[in-house]
Amino acid sequence: MRPFALSECSRQLQSTYPPSANVTEFIRSAPPPEVRHFLELWVAEGIPYAFRHRPMLWQTARAYLAEQIDIDARELTIIGSARIGYSMSPTADFGRVFHPRSDLDFTAVSSQLFGRIAADAESWSADYRTGVVQPSEAEKGYWIENAQRLPDNLARGFVDTHYVPNRSRYIWPSRVAQGLWRVMKKLTETEGPQWQRRNSLRVYRDWETFIRQLVTNTMRLGKRGIAR
Repeated sequence: MRPFALSECSRQLQSTYPPSANVTEFIRSAPPPEVRHFLELWVAEGIPYAFRHRPMLWQTARAYLAEQIDIDARELTIIGSARIGYSMSPTADFGRVFHPRSDLDFTAVSSQLFGRIAADAESWSADYRTGVVQPSEAEKGYWIENAQRLPDNLARGFVDTHYVPNRSRYIWPSRVAQGLWRVMKKLTETEGPQWQRRNSLRVYRDWETFIRQLVTNTMRLGKRGIAR
């Protein structure tokens, strides 16, 4: 029986939060299956960098948020710089380190919640087209952009909950917004003002869709090149 074949660059990924230089070299050199395995293990799972000194606080906070939005805590994770310690964005932001004012990008992988948010998103889109709901002056610009983005994102199996206005008629986006506010308020009360961060929640239909999107974004890093 043949042994497991691992690339030489994968041997440099030895810590929970590997340095960005090691990840840069890995993304450039590793075969696609290994890139996927890296994302599954380092980016989708584990204790986020933002909670590295208080791991139990992460589990407590995500269990609380999961209860607020009626999903299992194991269906919640965090991505972005709060996950690994620096930005993995396929832009010039790659490598930007996590700091006290960095966003917390929550991710839910739940077919049930995705269906609920998708239904509210489609209701809002129809209401907006027919004039049932009207944006405020501040909302006009991004309502147009959000309405354009939603159909494509839904078709690809994910939805950003803040694309749907926080109005009582759209129950689940409003419930998510309230849950995010409550969990951040409790984190601030627990850890102090440094937890007054912006936050968001993207919902994926299933794990395959989530990992596939991570792979797509990460492969864009390799194609564009990553500044050292």
